[in-house]
Amino acid sequence: MARSRPNRGNAAAPKQPTTTTTTTTTSTTEQQQQQPSKDDLRAAANLVSLRRTDPAVTAIVDSTSQVALYRYSSTSKGWAKEGAEGAMFLVRRDPTTQSHITNKPIGGPRFALAILNRVATHNWTLPLTRDLAFAPNGDYWMFQSKRDTATSFGIWFLLFSIFFKCR
Repeated sequence: MARSRPNRGNAAAPKQPTTTTTTTTTSTTEQQQQQPSKDDLRAAANLVSLRRTDPAVTAIVDSTSQVALYRYSSTSKGWAKEGAEGAMFLVRRDPTTQSHITNKPIGGPRFALAILNRVATHNWTLPLTRDLAFAPNGDYWMFQSKRDTATSFGIWFLLFSIFFKCR
Protein backbone atom coordinates (compact mmCIF):
# COMPACT_ATOMS: atom_id res chain seq x y z
CA MET A 1 0.00 0.00 0.00
CA ALA A 2 1.30 3.33 -0.97
CA ARG A 3 1.82 5.79 1.71
CA SER A 4 0.37 9.16 1.03
CA ARG A 5 1.88 12.41 2.11
CA PRO A 6 -0.23 14.78 4.07
CA ASN A 7 -1.56 17.65 2.06
CA ARG A 8 0.00 20.89 3.24
CA GLY A 9 -1.76 23.08 0.80
CA ASN A 10 0.25 26.13 -0.14
CA ALA A 11 2.43 26.00 2.93
CA ALA A 12 6.08 25.81 2.12
CA ALA A 13 8.21 23.14 3.65
CA PRO A 14 10.16 24.35 6.70
CA LYS A 15 13.68 25.45 5.83
CA GLN A 16 16.58 23.78 7.46
CA PRO A 17 19.01 26.18 9.12
CA THR A 18 22.10 26.72 7.03
CA THR A 19 25.56 27.21 8.42
CA THR A 20 28.18 29.27 6.67
CA THR A 21 31.80 28.58 7.35
CA THR A 22 34.09 31.53 6.83
CA THR A 23 37.76 30.88 6.54
CA THR A 24 40.11 33.69 7.37
CA THR A 25 43.71 33.61 6.48
CA THR A 26 46.24 35.93 8.04
CA SER A 27 49.53 36.56 6.42
CA THR A 28 52.79 36.18 8.27
CA THR A 29 53.18 39.97 8.25
CA GLU A 30 49.82 40.45 10.00
CA GLN A 31 50.72 37.83 12.60
CA GLN A 32 54.03 39.59 13.28
CA GLN A 33 52.22 42.92 13.71
CA GLN A 34 49.85 41.37 16.24
CA GLN A 35 52.63 39.92 18.39
CA PRO A 36 54.92 42.34 20.22
CA SER A 37 58.59 42.13 19.32
CA LYS A 38 61.27 41.08 21.80
CA ASP A 39 62.37 44.72 22.02
CA ASP A 40 58.81 45.82 22.87
CA LEU A 41 58.56 43.15 25.57
CA ARG A 42 61.95 44.12 27.00
CA ALA A 43 60.98 47.83 27.04
CA ALA A 44 57.70 47.00 28.81
CA ALA A 45 59.52 44.91 31.43
CA ASN A 46 62.08 47.69 31.96
CA LEU A 47 59.30 50.24 32.40
CA VAL A 48 57.67 48.04 35.07
CA SER A 49 61.03 47.72 36.88
CA LEU A 50 61.63 51.47 36.73
CA ARG A 51 58.15 52.19 38.08
CA ARG A 52 58.88 50.01 41.14
CA THR A 53 61.62 52.48 42.08
CA ASP A 54 59.78 55.61 40.90
CA PRO A 55 56.01 55.36 40.29
CA ALA A 56 56.09 58.75 38.52
CA VAL A 57 57.95 57.27 35.51
CA THR A 58 55.70 57.44 32.45
CA ALA A 59 58.03 56.57 29.55
CA ILE A 60 61.53 55.55 28.56
CA VAL A 61 62.99 58.26 26.33
CA ASP A 62 66.33 56.56 25.63
CA SER A 63 68.52 53.82 27.03
CA THR A 64 71.91 52.17 26.84
CA SER A 65 72.73 48.59 27.78
CA GLN A 66 75.73 48.96 30.09
CA VAL A 67 77.08 51.75 32.28
CA ALA A 68 79.02 51.99 35.53
CA LEU A 69 78.81 54.85 38.02
CA TYR A 70 81.99 56.33 39.52
CA ARG A 71 82.55 58.99 42.19
CA TYR A 72 85.63 61.17 42.41
CA SER A 73 87.25 61.08 45.82
CA SER A 74 89.00 64.32 46.74
CA THR A 75 90.88 62.58 49.58
CA SER A 76 92.45 59.86 47.43
CA LYS A 77 92.45 62.03 44.30
CA GLY A 78 91.02 59.18 42.28
CA TRP A 79 87.87 57.58 40.93
CA ALA A 80 86.08 54.73 42.70
CA LYS A 81 83.14 52.61 41.59
CA GLU A 82 79.93 53.69 43.27
CA GLY A 83 78.26 50.25 43.19
CA ALA A 84 75.78 50.91 40.40
CA GLU A 85 76.22 49.09 37.08
CA GLY A 86 73.70 48.02 34.49
CA ALA A 87 71.34 49.40 31.88
CA MET A 88 70.74 53.15 32.09
CA PHE A 89 67.55 54.91 31.07
CA LEU A 90 66.57 58.49 30.42
CA VAL A 91 62.98 58.53 31.69
CA ARG A 92 60.08 60.95 31.51
CA ARG A 93 58.23 61.48 34.79
CA ASP A 94 54.86 62.89 35.78
CA PRO A 95 55.46 64.75 39.06
CA THR A 96 51.70 65.00 39.64
CA THR A 97 51.48 61.22 40.12
CA GLN A 98 49.89 60.44 43.49
CA SER A 99 51.93 58.49 46.01
CA HIS A 100 50.17 55.28 47.02
CA ILE A 101 51.44 55.84 50.58
CA THR A 102 50.68 59.53 51.22
CA ASN A 103 48.08 60.19 48.49
CA LYS A 104 50.01 63.37 47.66
CA PRO A 105 51.83 64.24 44.42
CA ILE A 106 55.28 62.68 44.23
CA GLY A 107 56.82 65.85 42.76
CA GLY A 108 60.32 66.20 41.40
CA PRO A 109 61.59 67.04 37.93
CA ARG A 110 60.06 65.83 34.67
CA PHE A 111 63.14 63.81 33.62
CA ALA A 112 65.64 61.53 35.38
CA LEU A 113 68.46 59.12 34.70
CA ALA A 114 68.01 55.66 36.19
CA ILE A 115 70.35 52.67 36.34
CA LEU A 116 68.76 49.25 36.83
CA ASN A 117 71.53 47.90 39.03
CA ARG A 118 72.95 44.46 38.22
CA VAL A 119 75.54 44.42 41.04
CA ALA A 120 73.41 45.41 44.03
CA THR A 121 69.82 45.28 45.18
CA HIS A 122 69.19 49.04 44.92
CA ASN A 123 68.74 50.96 41.70
CA TRP A 124 70.26 54.39 41.16
CA THR A 125 68.27 57.46 40.09
CA LEU A 126 69.39 61.00 39.31
CA PRO A 127 66.63 63.60 38.98
CA LEU A 128 67.65 65.95 36.17
CA THR A 129 67.59 69.55 37.34
CA ARG A 130 69.16 72.81 36.19
CA ASP A 131 71.52 72.45 39.16
CA LEU A 132 73.56 69.77 37.34
CA ALA A 133 76.50 70.37 35.01
CA PHE A 134 77.39 67.63 32.48
CA ALA A 135 80.43 67.20 30.24
CA PRO A 136 81.49 64.26 28.02
CA ASN A 137 85.06 63.06 28.56
CA GLY A 138 86.18 60.08 26.47
CA ASP A 139 83.95 57.10 27.31
CA TYR A 140 82.70 58.91 30.42
CA TRP A 141 79.96 61.43 31.06
CA MET A 142 81.06 63.63 33.93
CA PHE A 143 78.58 65.55 36.08
CA GLN A 144 78.34 67.43 39.33
CA SER A 145 75.98 69.69 41.18
CA LYS A 146 76.65 73.37 40.63
CA ARG A 147 76.06 73.85 44.38
CA ASP A 148 78.38 71.04 45.52
CA THR A 149 81.46 71.23 43.32
CA ALA A 150 83.46 69.07 45.74
CA THR A 151 81.59 65.92 44.63
CA SER A 152 81.91 64.78 41.03
CA PHE A 153 80.51 61.71 39.33
CA GLY A 154 81.29 59.95 36.11
CA ILE A 155 79.21 57.45 34.15
CA TRP A 156 81.22 55.03 32.02
CA PHE A 157 79.40 53.90 28.87
CA LEU A 158 80.09 50.66 27.05
CA LEU A 159 78.63 52.27 23.90
CA PHE A 160 79.11 55.97 24.59
CA SER A 161 78.99 57.05 20.94
CA ILE A 162 75.73 55.20 20.30
CA PHE A 163 73.94 56.77 23.29
CA PHE A 164 74.97 60.27 22.20
CA LYS A 165 74.77 59.83 18.41
CA CYS A 166 71.72 62.07 17.98
CA ARG A 167 72.60 64.70 20.55
